Amino acid sequence: MRAPLVRLACLLGLALGAAEVGLRADPRLGLSTQAALTWLGLACGISVAVLLASALGLYLLVRLAGPRVPAAGWLALAGVTLHGALAWRFDLHSFARISEPHVWGGLLGIALGGLAAGALLDRPLRAAGRGLDAAVLLVFVVGTGAALLRSLPEDRARRVDPGHPNLVLITLDTVRADALSPWNPARDTPAAARLAAEGATFEQAVASAPLTEPSHLAMLSGQPPHRSGVVANGTVLPADLGRVPEILRSAGWKTAAFVSGFPLHARYGWSRGFDVYDDDFGTVPGLHRLSLVRAWDALARPAHTLRERRGDRTARRALAWLDTHGRTGPWFLWLHLFDPHGPYEPPPPFAPSRDPVAGGPALGLPAFWPPRWQAVTDAAWLTEAYLGEVRFADAQVGRVLDHLAASDRLDATAVVLVSDHGESLGEHGYAFDHGDDLYDPSLVVPLLVRAPGRVPPGSRVACQVPTSDLARTLLDLVGVPGADVPGTSLLPLLQGTCVEREVVATTVATRNVADPPVDHALRSQGFKWIRPEVRPPGLFDLGADPGEVRDLAPDRPAEAARLDALLEARLAGSGPVRAPDAGMATLEALEALGYLE
Repeated sequence: MRAPLVRLACLLGLALGAAEVGLRADPRLGLSTQAALTWLGLACGISVAVLLASALGLYLLVRLAGPRVPAAGWLALAGVTLHGALAWRFDLHSFARISEPHVWGGLLGIALGGLAAGALLDRPLRAAGRGLDAAVLLVFVVGTGAALLRSLPEDRARRVDPGHPNLVLITLDTVRADALSPWNPARDTPAAARLAAEGATFEQAVASAPLTEPSHLAMLSGQPPHRSGVVANGTVLPADLGRVPEILRSAGWKTAAFVSGFPLHARYGWSRGFDVYDDDFGTVPGLHRLSLVRAWDALARPAHTLRERRGDRTARRALAWLDTHGRTGPWFLWLHLFDPHGPYEPPPPFAPSRDPVAGGPALGLPAFWPPRWQAVTDAAWLTEAYLGEVRFADAQVGRVLDHLAASDRLDATAVVLVSDHGESLGEHGYAFDHGDDLYDPSLVVPLLVRAPGRVPPGSRVACQVPTSDLARTLLDLVGVPGADVPGTSLLPLLQGTCVEREVVATTVATRNVADPPVDHALRSQGFKWIRPEVRPPGLFDLGADPGEVRDLAPDRPAEAARLDALLEARLAGSGPVRAPDAGMATLEALEALGYLE
């Protein structure tokens, strides 16, 4: 291969790699200088490799077709054209199918334009000689500087009393209350047990939705789904909806979030209010944001994206942030752990001690579970695997508590642990999934609060509470006014007066459509009224029938009518249902996680 082509390929690869990282770097990624340099090195290495391969192809073409092939021009434009095409597909039109005319037409136009420009510029580029080398090196230097500068955390002036407590919110995805030891002593979850012993246990916390995004939004904004209009995963958050992180950041708190599941991706607006928002699920931070790697992911990964990450990796990044930025407060840290979500694959020593039984009657597992799981017909083993995932998540909670205790910050920090929704383990014929019904296995969730000086150790609150009240509670815990946030703080319930609070829960009967049927349930005074939009309603006495197996609606029409009227009053003034994003990246990722039929 000719030396000038090799030199040009290496220089162009360095420049393009540095330029892309410089453009994609963001303080909210929370990268250390070492992580930014690693990302930069990998980007340059990948880009150089691609350009060298292109140079080899052009060299062979010259050997076959003669020296009139504009090899230098095409090589100079190859990297730019490739990155431009990938940006067109994955940045500007990531929500569209490649078969749509404006997508493939744009790609074709970029390719033809690159070939034409390369042919026209071949002679001037050859004549430029070392001047071209100098220009390319300048792009590399500028890109490298931009990458490092844009990775630095924002230095904001903070006008807040450092005496305020720090705040840690840990949300466990897909954990039903009876999977943790404070609700079921047979479970082995020492971190949850520690929080219960050192804080308060809310025995009947009820989620606003059995889906990740609507439930988290309710907890952080005080707006349940029937108010916010966000009823399905993959929905862009309303820009005018105030949330706890935005309020705390405005008040001077450092704010950071480390999430583990695609439904909480920043593309839907979740990064607002956070100094650092880590939704990068790759092993190397930043790597999967590169155009060339994203193209590989599109070919190698069915959802065109990384969909989740294990809790130990998420916790590791959260602890690194605490070491770097959490030495002085106050700060707010949100840690989201996705592991208990199916399919259940707990690592040792949390995995079941025996192999599953296969070959019997099918259990009707969710369609998104891989074929090797569909062959499992051992419901007891799957339940054990689910509980293993819960124990693994609990172990990550323990890591955070131990880390804070070892640095003498635990008692200066309010810690809240909650789940967004539960999981049906076969109840009501619904096997190892959630989101499609409003029965209690999917709605009754753990809620633990540890706050020395504010929360009496070992206290328990027996009355029912909605998790949408968590937004006001979080602000109350750290002494920040939250008058504009809907809901009521749960802390007064610890004074001994148990006030039962009604809960409205919402889900969608059909997912990711513009105007989905919406189902609602009302939990009030020991009764549950479930009113689906396209199926018959049901009435259940939760005291006499906690499994919700006997529908009382035909026998107690007056009670059914009373609860239906009460539900209707709670739904009055509800906002319009917001249509979820219908882009292919979203649809395929949510389908892979089981959020689409």
